[in-house]
Amino acid sequence: MRQRALTAAILVPVLLIVLAVGGVVLAAAVALVTVVAAREVFTLLGGAGYHTFAWLGMALALSVILDAAFP
Repeated sequence: MRQRALTAAILVPVLLIVLAVGGVVLAAAVALVTVVAAREVFTLLGGAGYHTFAWLGMALALSVILDAAFP
């Protein structure tokens, strides 16, 4: 529980700054979180025995975010 509180104490101000700045900074933050989440999903799928194209999946997830951010 202490680690969660410490993580929140660090990441909440960073999130608020990113939201306040917006624009390219927000798009970059969303893109970074998307790539990290996609990597985690493909790691879990690989651990479950599924063959994945992780780099392709991460690239496609990133392209969706970039297309939405910069139409």
